[in-house]
Amino acid sequence: MSRTGIKGSRSRALAAATAAALLVLPLVGATTAQAQGETSRSAATQAAANVTGTWAVHVHIPGSPDVVTNIHFTPGGIAFAASSGGSGPWIKTSTNHYSYRLAEPMFDANGTYLGRLDVKQNIVVSGDTFTGSGETKVYDVNDTLTATVPVTEDATRA
Repeated sequence: MSRTGIKGSRSRALAAATAAALLVLPLVGATTAQAQGETSRSAATQAAANVTGTWAVHVHIPGSPDVVTNIHFTPGGIAFAASSGGSGPWIKTSTNHYSYRLAEPMFDANGTYLGRLDVKQNIVVSGDTFTGSGETKVYDVNDTLTATVPVTEDATRA
């Protein structure tokens, strides 16, 4: 075969490969777009059931008026209670279920330390709301447990 024949064969092979690639490329693009769409929907679904962010929480304590506070859950697993300065860890326990714990200091109107609260809650997130139940242990200034109180709560994203 002459050099011209080899060049011609390579040119035809290259042209055929290019044509095949151009036919397949739109399919790959569609598949990639479809996968990205599914990932976006999946991320949106996960975000809707994720606890991270700030929540307006209504705390229900038997025999006491409700307490309203904001709690912020960081992506790194820390929860902060805005009204008390309390903080602690949160974890995901299963799909849409979380557990958090807050250590909250207690002060009187003059700023005198009175003790602390140890808050433990299990919550279930449903879109932009959650409900929870657990207990709060009350400790005095000497760190002596003085009460264990059942607590429920409901919240909406703030």
